Amino acid sequence: MSARNISGKKIGTRTSKAQRIFAMLQLGMLLSPVIGTSKHNIPRLKLSYKDLLLSNSCVPFLGSAEGLDFRTVLLDEERGRLLLGAKDHIFLLSLVDLNKNVKKIFWPAARDKVDLCKLAGKDAHTECANFIRVLQPYNRTHVYVCGTGAFHPVCGYIELGTHKEEVVFRFDAHNLESGRLKCPFDPQQPFASVMTDEYLYSGTASDFLGKDTALTRSLGSSQDNHCIRTDISEHYWLNGTKKAHILFKHVCSEHSLFVHRRVNYIHGYTILKFACFFFCCVGSRSLRSEGVLRMI
Repeated sequence: MSARNISGKKIGTRTSKAQRIFAMLQLGMLLSPVIGTSKHNIPRLKLSYKDLLLSNSCVPFLGSAEGLDFRTVLLDEERGRLLLGAKDHIFLLSLVDLNKNVKKIFWPAARDKVDLCKLAGKDAHTECANFIRVLQPYNRTHVYVCGTGAFHPVCGYIELGTHKEEVVFRFDAHNLESGRLKCPFDPQQPFASVMTDEYLYSGTASDFLGKDTALTRSLGSSQDNHCIRTDISEHYWLNGTKKAHILFKHVCSEHSLFVHRRVNYIHGYTILKFACFFFCCVGSRSLRSEGVLRMI
């Protein structure tokens, strides 16, 4: 059917053609960045580690010469510090000078756990140690830290002090807890975690063999200090996934009607086998959270 404009004249045929042409132009504009990205997926600047050192544009951390297998980084911008998680060690560095006044915490795996790890056929140097995999800000004064513990994951707290000028780096060795469902057993296993509102969300294996993978929520308030995880039913498993999309929707009930949505991308989860993750929680700030995980 043809339409009429405000003066009553028919405009149907010519307008529909114009609309189709305009729609095609819009589609072309939308597709052009995607097509260009696929064809020209090349970094603008590529430097090898040797070239980077020769350029004098970086300052290497000399502690890495100890061969401590660095795996985790946490940036503390408020205090101007950088935390590094390594094999049996956690380092505290200054962002002004990485090699000045370096502080170090030595946290090896328990001797009996190392012996059990060796008996299980694991390598004494590359597996039977405490590789730090979790460094997350717990509150303004403490960081939550977890290590593989020679295939017996364990977690604890590091005190950082309250002020920028106050240099505190103290590990509470008397307040340790199990790291299962928070930290991987295997130091080589793909893993991701995030801390929000004192809840730790992790994507990790829950067993020694690494066959049972899950998304978990742990820690939280003292009234709700228990762990929940995704279903272990085989009907929901996915294999060969390359990317996980996590969509969080936050509805704040404190004099606000706004709905805040966040999307998080976790790459490299080739063995993560869960198709859907849903959780609801009521936090200390009357915050209701819903999460859905989609695997592609």
